[in-house]
Amino acid sequence: MFTVTPIRSLQDFRRDKYRYDQFESTAEITDTIIDNLHDNRRALKACSLVRRDWKPAARLHLFNSMSAAPEKCSFNETVAFLVSKVDIAPHIEHFSLSGYRGISFADLEALLKTLPNLRTLTISGVYISKSLSDPEVTTASAPSTPASLDTLRIKECNVIEEGVDTFFPLLGLFSRIDHLYISTWRGSGLVRNSRDLDDLEDRMGFIFPPHLQILNLTLGSLPMKFLAQLCHPWSLPFWESIHNIDLQGVAASWAEIKQLGNLFSSHGSQLRRVSIKASPSLVQPEGHVRTVRPLGLGVYFNTDLPPLPAQIRDTKKDWKALRLKECAALEAFTLILDHKSDDDHRVGRETFSIAVDLLTHLPSHVRQVRIDMIPRFNGERMDPLIFDTRPFESPPAKLLFEDLDWQTLDKVLSAPRFDNLTVILEVVRLKDTFTRRRCWAVVDNIRDYLPLLSSRNMLAFAVRDE
Repeated sequence: MFTVTPIRSLQDFRRDKYRYDQFESTAEITDTIIDNLHDNRRALKACSLVRRDWKPAARLHLFNSMSAAPEKCSFNETVAFLVSKVDIAPHIEHFSLSGYRGISFADLEALLKTLPNLRTLTISGVYISKSLSDPEVTTASAPSTPASLDTLRIKECNVIEEGVDTFFPLLGLFSRIDHLYISTWRGSGLVRNSRDLDDLEDRMGFIFPPHLQILNLTLGSLPMKFLAQLCHPWSLPFWESIHNIDLQGVAASWAEIKQLGNLFSSHGSQLRRVSIKASPSLVQPEGHVRTVRPLGLGVYFNTDLPPLPAQIRDTKKDWKALRLKECAALEAFTLILDHKSDDDHRVGRETFSIAVDLLTHLPSHVRQVRIDMIPRFNGERMDPLIFDTRPFESPPAKLLFEDLDWQTLDKVLSAPRFDNLTVILEVVRLKDTFTRRRCWAVVDNIRDYLPLLSSRNMLAFAVRDE
């Protein structure tokens, strides 16, 4: 027996009709349900076996990502599998290749041809066996159907260790890379012989692919020789389309800062956004020093802060080598202060002081300075409501970011030459660490020690989950 439920009002009818009209068919409802199961592989496998028309939606998520390594199967077996599974390969958007030795550029191109919808490629610990004398390596011609990627990550590969003569041909397998990330174990020593750099002009027309366009670049730890080649004036074709650069691990010594200065001097005119992670490796006890003082923000207990150094080296003259003022189009500058490891936390005061010295060299036309702060988690577990409902509870331990010399930063960035600048202070909240309420409390404590920026309405604040 059926029960008819009367419509309560015309508004309810219109609301319910709109709610169900969003789904044009039963298939659309099914696709929406399967989309919500995107991270449940067991449920997706079950859905693919229920009905034939459920299979495409389930496979879209099941085969979205794939990884290949020699302990799983050989490289040739991987390519053969993708060639034979024409109903699987088109669904793969993210692919990771790691640990293979002795593969060639032709092998990589064969792999890419099987992945028509590839968006992200990670190449880690792969050794390219072709010698530099091979025509396939020294010719910068485009493959028949070059791939376009959202992200390409190259980590711990010999193409970086061997230099741009091998690295650029690898990039030639692609027509466009929105975000390129390169990193390897740091090489030792300085560039003592400049002959390879002087010959770079003659080789550039043969090794760099003219069809390639790179938009964003992130540099991790790199060998000094490779960094010098990238920063050389004759590497201009590599930099022509790059507008944003993120220096994550490559600004860890003053020798590297000097090489980056060559980069900004030769290729910095088109850079719009620059991000630098402040490195504790730049902290040195010798040289010019200055006295620092604690802020004493509020009343805190059970502090877990590193000792206050009596003196910190003045590095303003050292930062001149970066030649940041050569970036004529620079709009936004990001400074990353990472305290999450014990070593970074231990020298956090010195690292902050050196980072403020860097800010004195910002060009006056910069419109935004963002300071990302990643605090060290001290193990505190505090209900965000306790601080409001129990006034006699002991407040949380002070974080190092609340005890830095923010007054000096306030003076540097409030200088009259910055007539249209916004300073954004952002606390990056890592998973399973501080509450958002605690992060905002850190921001509020810092705000009180930036009176000059506050009076000119130059400050903005944020808390970002990561």
